[in-house]
Order: sequence, then structure tokens, then C-alpha cells
Amino acid sequence: MSRFDFVLREVFRSVCRHGLMTVASVSTSAAALTVLGFVYVGALAVNQLSARVLDKFEAAAFTSKSVTANQLLRLRSEIQSMPEVKSVTVVTRDEAWERQKRNYSHIPYLSKMKNPLTDEIWVRVKQPEQIEIVAKRLRSLPGIESVSVPSGVLDRAIRVARLIRTVGIVMCVALMGATSLITSNSIRLSVFARRREIRIMQLVGATDGFIKMPFILEGALHGLLGAAVACILLGFGLNQTFAAVRQTAPFLQLPVSSLSLTNVYLGLVVVGAGVGASASAVSVGRFLRA
Repeated sequence: MSRFDFVLREVFRSVCRHGLMTVASVSTSAAALTVLGFVYVGALAVNQLSARVLDKFEAAAFTSKSVTANQLLRLRSEIQSMPEVKSVTVVTRDEAWERQKRNYSHIPYLSKMKNPLTDEIWVRVKQPEQIEIVAKRLRSLPGIESVSVPSGVLDRAIRVARLIRTVGIVMCVALMGATSLITSNSIRLSVFARRREIRIMQLVGATDGFIKMPFILEGALHGLLGAAVACILLGFGLNQTFAAVRQTAPFLQLPVSSLSLTNVYLGLVVVGAGVGASASAVSVGRFLRA
């Protein structure tokens, strides 16, 4: 029998022999990973939602009345060439006036008034933090009379988005630590239950690496099984949540895509196996050093 076959046989024999302990380890891993998955998806959804909100902030540049159509086109090209600019929308004074008359059609004398408006250039930036830089450049362009930027609201929105992102990261790290601790304790019980076998293996000259390997693979297997259960529970829970949201608020676009969820499931599998293996290695290592 090869060394690899022996290790695999030991892993599956341990899983079958200590069935109750295996169920406890897999259950605790599944519970912790399910909570981690929900927290991560929630943080991801809020982060994407805040990014969408921030993406809608624009700087509005108003031209002087003397600007001609050709000058307006040149201004648009110059603004569009700025590296921070994502998109530029031009609203001519005639278009803006027609829109105003439609919006305030209840005012009878509005249609008889002369157009008092100027051309508008709406600028959307790639990153919300860049809007002040772009606004400063817009003010220096010839033909631009004034620039309007939602500075106060934007600053508050950016701070809230950063806070949400930080809280999400902290919660995910804390839950990963809790998952590692729970798995480590479960594996430690398994190691303690097999302490006589381990001592016998040490007496016959088995290396620490050879002794550790079955436990590391067993921990990884526990983590994988826990991750599989967590993915099923998470998928079911998210389907129910999304269905409820579609029923109560059909106009609300869900910010989490199927690709993002696939990455979450893969992440849970990697975290489950990695945490299980590393927790097992630490637990067995402590026992061997004792």
C-alpha cells in the first residue's frame, strides 16, 4: 500500500469511525460559513448599490450666452478628453427651455417669455472623488460661466460608502476567525480522541508530517462538506429573499449578479477547505509539541 493510499484510508476511516464528531464539525462549519456568506452578500449588495448612487452624481457646467454652437462642440470635445471624465451630456439652451415649459406648463405666460437659459454641459466622472478636480478645470475653460457641484451631499455619500465597506470587511474577517476557531476546536476533539493512535505512530518512528497529513485532509474534508451545506442554505435563503423583494418592490433592481454569487460560492468552498486544513494543522501541531 502506498503512502498516499494509507493517508486516504486513514481519513475516511476516521470520518466513519467518529461520525458524531464529523457531523458536529461539519454542522458548525456550515453554520459559520452560511452566516459569513449572508454577511458578504449583504456587504456586496450595499457596496454595489452605493457605487450606483455615487455614479449618478454629476457636475453641471453652464456656458455664457455668447457661446456659439461650434464653440459648444469644441467645449464638449475638450471636456470629454479629460482622463477623469466618464461621459459628457450637452443640453442646449433651446432644449432646456422646452423642457422647462413642459415641466411648468401650468404657468400661462411662460410660453410668451424669451429664453433666459444658457447651454448646459453635464459631466459624469469615473470616480466620485474626482468631481472637484474636474469642476476646477471646467471653471478655467473659456465660455464656461459657472459650475455646479453637489459637494456636501457627495462628501457625505462617499463617507457612508467607505464606512459600509469597512464594516463589511471587519465583519467578514471576524466571521472567518470564528469559523477557524470553531473548526479548530472540533478537530482538537478528534485529535484528543485518537491520542493513543498518534502516540503509537510516534513510537514506531512516523514523522510529524506523516502524522499530520490525515488530520489536515480530514479538516479540509470537513470544511468542504460544511461549505457545500452552506452554499445550499445560502442559495435557498437568497432565492427566497430575492423572490420576496421582487414581489414587494418589483421596480427595485437587485444589485447582486449571478456572476457575483458564483464567486461567493467558490469563495466559501476555498475558505471552508483552507480554514479546515489550517485549523487541523495547528491543532495537531500543538498536540505533537505537547
